[in-house]
Amino acid sequence: GLWVPVAALHKIGMSALFAEPQYLQVLVQQSEVLNADTGTRELGVPSVPWHVLLTGLMLNNVYYWSTNQVIVQRALGSKSLAEGQKGVMMAGAMKIVTPLVLCLPGTLAVLMIKNRVLINGQPFQVQNPDEVYPELIKAVMPVWSLGFFSAVLLGSILSTFNSTLNSAATLFGVELYKIYLNP
Repeated sequence: GLWVPVAALHKIGMSALFAEPQYLQVLVQQSEVLNADTGTRELGVPSVPWHVLLTGLMLNNVYYWSTNQVIVQRALGSKSLAEGQKGVMMAGAMKIVTPLVLCLPGTLAVLMIKNRVLINGQPFQVQNPDEVYPELIKAVMPVWSLGFFSAVLLGSILSTFNSTLNSAATLFGVELYKIYLNP
């Protein structure tokens, strides 16, 4: 997951992300923000008040981490309390890395386009915004590694799907079948 941003930073030049912040201004100045009063999207500077960060987001995360069936089932299914606590702490630590995997590749793609980084003699370009990540992967990763990357990506998708399916089956069995269908 972190290989793509690191490889893109290497192509751009490791200091480009910090040396040229004016290229990143377009991400803030031209972003659409949902207006809660009218329900429409308008151009503007998105901001989150500080008290929302301290209260709203914290409460939202406590709610998510303590009621998500997949997370709770994995914690309760551990062999001991200590192992369950370590697992949840590790998952929480990995959540901190998530923005690097989800947000940084798009930002680096903008920098690659603005800096006209050459990929196989051609400037890096993306015609369709939905294809930014696949184009970035093709541009920064060696051809021999694409199969390995696809296998890792599909493995993580299948693992998540398997966990969700297991949790749904457990919820159905314990909460519906045992109580209402076969008391």
